[in-house]
Amino acid sequence: MLYTVDRMQSQGSSLRHPTLVEVVAGELRRLIVEGRWAPGARLVEVHLAAELGVSRNPVREALHVLEAEGWVAVEPRKGARVKVMSLDEAEHLFHVRGALESLAAGLAARRRSAADVSALRGIVSAGVSAVDSGRLGDLPPLNTAFHVGLCDAAGNPELTTIMGPLRDRIQWVYAARVRDRAPASWAEHGDIVDAIEAGDEDAARRLAGDHIARATVAFRDWSLRTAAGDQKPVIATT
Repeated sequence: MLYTVDRMQSQGSSLRHPTLVEVVAGELRRLIVEGRWAPGARLVEVHLAAELGVSRNPVREALHVLEAEGWVAVEPRKGARVKVMSLDEAEHLFHVRGALESLAAGLAARRRSAADVSALRGIVSAGVSAVDSGRLGDLPPLNTAFHVGLCDAAGNPELTTIMGPLRDRIQWVYAARVRDRAPASWAEHGDIVDAIEAGDEDAARRLAGDHIARATVAFRDWSLRTAAGDQKPVIATT
């Protein structure tokens, strides 16, 4: 269910009330990241305005904000569509992510605490449960929570800061092919936590790197099948 604008505004910063355009842009960004619409799907202003309970003007302005951020493509006389991330763009993202995730996992194994391991175990348990019960819509935010937890366990604020802007894009890519990789992905998460708990830095780095490498291959295969028309995009809905 979509949030109402009142509810969205209630979640804004206590230091500065967000403008209506910022609120609408934030909600549309969240829904795109979580897979509410498939890449390439049309975003019709009048429908979005009705769903969010606002007029068309803030929706139109919000779509231009998202266009500047790379989430939306706006074409003259054709309207807005969810941007389709190219294979090259996705692979560049995976390459950066692989290096950072390996670093995070190694640091987490070195600096782990019982609380860190327990938190990661809880997220993995929730992910496995969601996979087993077919609740695919729960998986993208749980995946993000796992990787945030990995950075937290690494205990390096600079790494956390660097990873922050990547998380929405990572979750967006994950949501696009969640059905293909879900069981294996969460088993791999569990293996990474095992290595962290054991304090095995080398294994944690290797497993995290392998995890991202497998995700890269899976995304490439999915993207090529989709481009060839052999498979429609599989999007996790919420």
